[in-house]
Amino acid sequence: MSAWPRSAKLQPGNHHHGVRQTSNVHTVKKFLIFNPTVYEKNNPYKYLCVSVFVLANHAVWSAQHEPVCANMNDYKEEADCLSTQIDLKIAKFKSYYLAAQKQEVLYGRTSDELIESQEIWEKYLRKHCDYLYSREQGTARIRDSEECQMRLYDERTHEIWISYLTFLDSSKPVLPDPKK
Repeated sequence: MSAWPRSAKLQPGNHHHGVRQTSNVHTVKKFLIFNPTVYEKNNPYKYLCVSVFVLANHAVWSAQHEPVCANMNDYKEEADCLSTQIDLKIAKFKSYYLAAQKQEVLYGRTSDELIESQEIWEKYLRKHCDYLYSREQGTARIRDSEECQMRLYDERTHEIWISYLTFLDSSKPVLPDPKK
């Protein structure tokens, strides 16, 4: 007897969205994604899947959103801390950016496109984070704007790493993963 319900078994000529389902992998995908019994009310699989999804996402979100400069005594101390954190993010970014430029030259390419895309990204950073600053009042706007800058520098550093400092084969990256 099969562990999968009959509705998940493939029949010859059975198609979904114009793609012929012909392997066990497609059977599993069809069962998990397209089987209406999974989504029925009171189905324990539904609650298990939702619980696992929620817990996994919460763990990932918590790991990525650690509070920065959260236990400061006053505004000045918090502002200094945030400024230092931004400086650290920028320094890390610059090391990855310069390594990416070197890689481009090393492989006989010009770094002009990288430089141009960086200029565009910096305009986006200023526009976006300045908007966050302008929409708030008081000291909260400084925190929002500076957290925006830190978040975007982290994302840009990781994007530079993926695009310019890693290889498609199993070669070691030029620099370590900036998210670790």
